[in-house]
Amino acid sequence: MIAVALFGDEISPRFDCCAEMAFIQAGEDFGAADRILLKGGDSEDRILRLLEQPCRALLCGGIRKQDRLRLTVGGVEVIDGLSGPALMRLEEFRKGGLKVQ
Repeated sequence: MIAVALFGDEISPRFDCCAEMAFIQAGEDFGAADRILLKGGDSEDRILRLLEQPCRALLCGGIRKQDRLRLTVGGVEVIDGLSGPALMRLEEFRKGGLKVQ
């Protein structure tokens, strides 16, 4: 499963401020993703949600170093520094075009 930090249909500029997260199963279309609205909260709440899921990767904009470390230790590959349409970035990731920085 891949998680995408969202702001509308775009990659959220910051993981800790994302308004929504999408969870996409392998081979599943972006439109069929489970989307969870996040009202308030902080990065800790978002991290716990990710670690509760069988996520192998997170696609996001910016992320704090300590949040990246916590997710990485939890087995989640963090692909950050992204922007633009989430669907485009998801397809790039699936084709192997996005790597951990």
